[in-house]
Amino acid sequence: MAEGKGLVQSVRTYPPAVFFMLGNEFCERFSFYGMRAVLTLYLITEHRFQESQASLFYHAFVSLAFASPLIGSVVADNYFGRFRVILWVSLVYVMGHVLLSIGAIPQLDHTLRSVLDFSGLIVIALATGGIKPCVSAFAADQFGDHQAEQRTQFFSFFYFAINAGSLVAIVLTPMLRGRVKCFGSEYCFPLAFGVPGVLMLIAFLLFVAGYKYYKISPAAKGNVVFSVISCICYAAKQKVCAACRGHDKVEHWLDYAAPKYNSQLLAGVKSLVAILVLFGPLIFFWALFDQQGSTWVLQARRMDGRVGPFTILPDQMNTFNPLIILITVPIFEAFVYPAARKVCNVTPLRKMAAGGVLAAVAFIMAALLQVPLLFSVH
Repeated sequence: MAEGKGLVQSVRTYPPAVFFMLGNEFCERFSFYGMRAVLTLYLITEHRFQESQASLFYHAFVSLAFASPLIGSVVADNYFGRFRVILWVSLVYVMGHVLLSIGAIPQLDHTLRSVLDFSGLIVIALATGGIKPCVSAFAADQFGDHQAEQRTQFFSFFYFAINAGSLVAIVLTPMLRGRVKCFGSEYCFPLAFGVPGVLMLIAFLLFVAGYKYYKISPAAKGNVVFSVISCICYAAKQKVCAACRGHDKVEHWLDYAAPKYNSQLLAGVKSLVAILVLFGPLIFFWALFDQQGSTWVLQARRMDGRVGPFTILPDQMNTFNPLIILITVPIFEAFVYPAARKVCNVTPLRKMAAGGVLAAVAFIMAALLQVPLLFSVH
């Protein structure tokens, strides 16, 4: 009980700006995951894609959405700053949803629909990538240097907002698609895409509403990603040259980048290289995890979704991940982590390691369950 009261007191010390950011993140994630939840079935039913084609296109869209944050970070850091990038890219984001919603109207010419749909998807992928690296960093900027603990704690709630938006979207948009009829069609994809567009507009308005509370920093005129890559390449080159001369005597190979690169950057790059061993397996994790929107949805089309009085639609199969996260995040933040800190130091790296082990166990269980299903299909 005391830990719970301590959490409430800590939240009261948060800068007012971050509460607008939480609402903004909830709505933006609703818009993205809501649209993405029905995308695979939309490509199959409305554009007559084969399942393999729909899956390929879906993952191309997701890949672009996950690659574009590099562009967003460069633009924010070097030119416009995080605030302006979030502001203007959010409007572009809304326009992408508008294009996709109009393109879903079945009475339109098929060529026009294709142009609208695929243009909308490209815009959405670039826009979500433009925002992604800026929002969390902008929220972190709102905390003072003396609020390191509150900042760390806030990101648990930030992650909670992401998953809350995801959960509501994955439950609601498939229902709008499959249980509402419009424009003389069995499915109402214009509504399923339109509602996420409205939520993105609300996200934009929430962000604007918090303007007077924000701490807005100018563009830094330098991108840390490029600095890190340049530092690593320079150090590697100097190490090879030193080895050829027989002078390979530094403590760490990255020390060859000194004095061209300052000690603060070198320390950060050394830490990054050290944890890449942990980050490497995440590539495989996300490759499997994102099958939820394609392979698992297609699999669910062939399954009986009835569970007691309820029927789970194929594109609602992803509901359980955000649901479990929403249940466990408050419990961990209020009770589990405070109790664990009495035994050991609870660091983000240790949290990630424990989560990685649990994820591996979960995928093994999923694979074992898939085997009899494959045999039953064949």
